[in-house]
Amino acid sequence: MANKGLCVIGAERQGSSKDAIEPLLTKAKVASTITSGADGPIPVTGIPRIFVFDRDGLLVFDGHPADDAFEKAVKNSQAAADTDDEDEE
Repeated sequence: MANKGLCVIGAERQGSSKDAIEPLLTKAKVASTITSGADGPIPVTGIPRIFVFDRDGLLVFDGHPADDAFEKAVKNSQAAADTDDEDEE
């Protein structure tokens, strides 16, 4: 979905080395960018945790990636982006 404007970034927050987490990412088939640590306006109190922002930067989901609402938020955001693209044509 990167070609449609979706960017996924993960944050490693427990201080593990890249060498330590790389086998886990490979096993889980994680293809997104993983940063070392993350600070921002949203406190992260539990892991795993995922945030979905729409095309305008509005937070549309905050929670566990296994939550059905996560996939729904991604699909809804993508559908809205597709609609916006069609309107611009």
